[in-house]
Amino acid sequence: MKYADLVKMFSWDEVRSYFEGNGGLIRTFLRRSSDPAVIRFDRDWNRQVMSFYEVTEKAFRLAGWLRDNGGVRPGGDVVAVLASKKVEQAIVLLATWIIGGVYQPLFTAFGPLAIEARIKDRKPSVMFIQEDQYEKVKDLNVKLVSFPGKVGKAVSFDEALNSEPVKEIREPDLNEMAILIYTSGTTGEPKGAMVNYRLLYNTYVYMRYGIGLEEDDVFWNGADPGVGLWALLWNHRSTDVW
Repeated sequence: MKYADLVKMFSWDEVRSYFEGNGGLIRTFLRRSSDPAVIRFDRDWNRQVMSFYEVTEKAFRLAGWLRDNGGVRPGGDVVAVLASKKVEQAIVLLATWIIGGVYQPLFTAFGPLAIEARIKDRKPSVMFIQEDQYEKVKDLNVKLVSFPGKVGKAVSFDEALNSEPVKEIREPDLNEMAILIYTSGTTGEPKGAMVNYRLLYNTYVYMRYGIGLEEDDVFWNGADPGVGLWALLWNHRSTDVW
């Protein structure tokens, strides 16, 4: 489709209808389908696949742990994640949103001081870490959850998944904060950017009309999970590959 034609036919009403037709902003992500949602290859090319059904079920259970054990409450409580290209990140993101929390990605290239600079403004209620990042954060006064296994004083991801699943989904207002992410800090102190749920509307447009993602497409995400996670929302059979 030519850009001029797209401009003429485009309507935000269509975007709004997409989410409303799927039950809401958060319910759009939560699907009972055996189709693959995430495929991950490790450095030895071992393949890990997780279906939409698995991601959804685990997200509900993890949401229960975050609410009951992590103390995460709607309205601004932060759940931070220090990891790189792991399927657990998709689960944590959805679990956080199910109960109205704010997702904060932290990059594994950060050292202890860089991590502290990004959590001092709004201390996370919980921080999820991959095992090899433990030494950077072990002395922080933050509840830790590690994956794929347990390390140090952290709760294991599998233990958290053994919780009772939540029964209700909190659908947010478009103006509520969904993500907290910080600038690089190359020209001064890192600054927090508060991203609201309107991001999902914009990302839907990007995925559908910018990239042209269609049913049964496979989306290859070459960067740390960021925009790649949004491939999960476009349709019921798109797959995100890391």
